[in-house]
Amino acid sequence: MMKPIMTMKRWLAACGLAAAAVAAPLHAEVLDFEQLSATALIGGQTLLDSGYLFTALEGPYTAANGLHSGVGAVLDPFDPGTCEVSACPGGGSGKFYAGLNDGGLQLSRADGKAFSLSGLDFAFLAPSPMTEPLSGQLLVSGTRSGGGSVALSLDFAGQDAGGHFLFSSAALNAFSGVQFSQVAFSACLFIDGACVNSLDQPAFNEAQFALDNINVSVSAVPEPSTWALLLAGLMLLGVRLARKRRAAGYKPLLRGALALAMLAGATQAAQAEVISFRGDTTGAPTYQRPDQYGTIFEDWRGPVSYRVYDIDLKDTASMISFAVVCQFDCGMFIYGGSFDAADPLKNFMGGSDSYSGYTSAMLNGHLDAGHYSMVVVGDSHSEFGAFAGVVGADAAFTVSAVPEPSTWLMLGGGLALLALSRRRASWGKALRLGLAAGVLLLGATQSARADIKVIDGDTTFANSFDSPLSDIWGLNVHYDAYQISVSADPTFRQSGLVVCEFDCVLLMYQGAFDPKQSDKNLFMVETDRGGAQAISSHMEENQTYVLVVAGRFDYDWGKYSLLISNPGTINISAVPEPAEWGMLLGGLALVGAVARRRQRQA
Repeated sequence: MMKPIMTMKRWLAACGLAAAAVAAPLHAEVLDFEQLSATALIGGQTLLDSGYLFTALEGPYTAANGLHSGVGAVLDPFDPGTCEVSACPGGGSGKFYAGLNDGGLQLSRADGKAFSLSGLDFAFLAPSPMTEPLSGQLLVSGTRSGGGSVALSLDFAGQDAGGHFLFSSAALNAFSGVQFSQVAFSACLFIDGACVNSLDQPAFNEAQFALDNINVSVSAVPEPSTWALLLAGLMLLGVRLARKRRAAGYKPLLRGALALAMLAGATQAAQAEVISFRGDTTGAPTYQRPDQYGTIFEDWRGPVSYRVYDIDLKDTASMISFAVVCQFDCGMFIYGGSFDAADPLKNFMGGSDSYSGYTSAMLNGHLDAGHYSMVVVGDSHSEFGAFAGVVGADAAFTVSAVPEPSTWLMLGGGLALLALSRRRASWGKALRLGLAAGVLLLGATQSARADIKVIDGDTTFANSFDSPLSDIWGLNVHYDAYQISVSADPTFRQSGLVVCEFDCVLLMYQGAFDPKQSDKNLFMVETDRGGAQAISSHMEENQTYVLVVAGRFDYDWGKYSLLISNPGTINISAVPEPAEWGMLLGGLALVGAVARRRQRQA
């Protein structure tokens, strides 16, 4: 009877250790933004700091109309020029988060755990110059981990003798003992006695705030569901140990099921498609372009250069994405049917300008089967050059460039000149060489304005890692990683867009990327658009970055196209896995051994 007693003791010991592990508290954190690069965010873009996820939220007007705008930024008040557009608050200790243009900020744990919020520093972020006295409140609304919500409002501090609004600290006693799944921050302005920032009572992009030194901690008290999972896990552990021998008989069945699941996933992915292409608007036809909302631009912009692509969608697409990155300030429009430069609003469906930076544009959504036109344009008459585009959809489609009338004329002229060139081969050869040299020189001069890279990849058989958001999604997520360095222009932002035939995410690391510590050095995450993601940031020279394309869940993999633009040069290379380095070293060692053996034989 000794063996069962020892088994029970071990089981009880396991229970005690597991319960202690569950109940063990984690240390508190102060989120001060000092480890983050100064960067701007549009609605939906995210930042990661110490395991906490910051998501920029659109303002009431842009959210209601499905638009995107600059609603947040990490600012460094010690950088020259930072406080020219918005007056930086006084009394701060360094970098802070700026909520801009009536937008908000959502705070949550990247691993989905509950957390508490005990204090923060906040201030009013006034427009500069401020034409009239303004005052308002910081609005804080938390969603309880077990359901329900709690909210409070905090009056902004006043101004110092120099007219600067000041940071103040709040202890948030109303949140004491409350565990949150997420907390949202926004601002309101006092207008006619009411503090407003809504669709019906707008704040006109002046409800702005600054946040710093957010005091958070992970809950030390497990949720009821955590205890239930613990007990269920211990029960399953006992069942597994008791039936270990019999379980071996199920392995062939499990492997067969896994093979079928992988085959089903591959079949599903094959239904999607991603097509990338390149173009150039230098010397292209021009027209009077509209803006992204379908209004003709003012005359001062002048006729802009454009290129057109036919998109033939064979079946209805529940999600189709269009993306473009450029060497110039560009935009993109989608037309339902044919495009007529003489009537630029005919068949107009929508557009995108400066999506994740001045040199990128992206649109996505549902489209019925049919013919569409994709138009790539410059922002003004002085903006033109090379670009790269990609289209991805969960339905079959084709992409083809629309030849301009001048192209047909050139083709006819070329055929006519063919006979003449045979009789005048000597000077014809020199002419062709001269023209080729001129075209190459033009291309080199134009590309010096900026750089774009296109990478067509596939994660189907790629390595896998535990996503930094794996507790929300899944483990063993397939990914590809790319090391990037740039010659940076501090006045511009670099843009990265990816379109996938699967549900994908885009992660950016500053410094080295370690798949075994996937949250280390991570400073930007883009997750909210399914099969298309966009990310932008100010990259520093002499700094290495890693861009990771990954599946959202462990069953998401397939083909993708990654587009990157930078107003300078871009150096990019695939990041080898440790196993690949091992194979390389092993191969070199084998070569050396063979060489030494041949020397001895000689």
